[in-house]
Amino acid sequence: PPTQPLFATCGDDKTVRVWSAKDKTMLAQGVLPDPVTCLMWAPRESIDHQITAGMQSGQCAVLVHKVGKHQMPFNLLTEVAGREPYSITCLKYSPDSRYVAVGGSSGFVDIFDAAQAYNRVGMCKAPEYGAMPLRSIQWSDDQHTLMTETVGHTLLFWDVTDAANQDCQQILNSEAVGKELWASWGSMVGWP
Repeated sequence: PPTQPLFATCGDDKTVRVWSAKDKTMLAQGVLPDPVTCLMWAPRESIDHQITAGMQSGQCAVLVHKVGKHQMPFNLLTEVAGREPYSITCLKYSPDSRYVAVGGSSGFVDIFDAAQAYNRVGMCKAPEYGAMPLRSIQWSDDQHTLMTETVGHTLLFWDVTDAANQDCQQILNSEAVGKELWASWGSMVGWP
């Protein structure tokens, strides 16, 4: 969480672990059904220290870390309908923690609404880059633009202003996003 000296790790052993940076000890652990490939804390602590974890199977799980509890319960998010399962490679909460964007080896980005029990509400997919696995996802400060970076370092930009009601629209004009302010930065290329 943003204001506490805690961090989380995940791995092929199917675990998500929460650690104290101050005491250098493990505080809690959750065991998931599949190897875990990525995770992220919800940026706002108002949603109960939630951690979303992506798995090799294409599923995501939301874990809740409660201080003083060693085991972390989790809820699996529904697998993305209409496609073969794919490995989750990156995920990112929106700045207000309302949405979580989940990307993977398929090149798709699915958007889930945390305020609606993590129901899938949107999808981003560029046909010409559909098979290119994703490396990172970034949200703009105003939550209207999403940037994805493929493993080949191709940047794709998406208008997600109304992502909860339709599929995302790809932004093809790079000038429109060149001055965008990003909530955080985890990409190897681009305009931080």
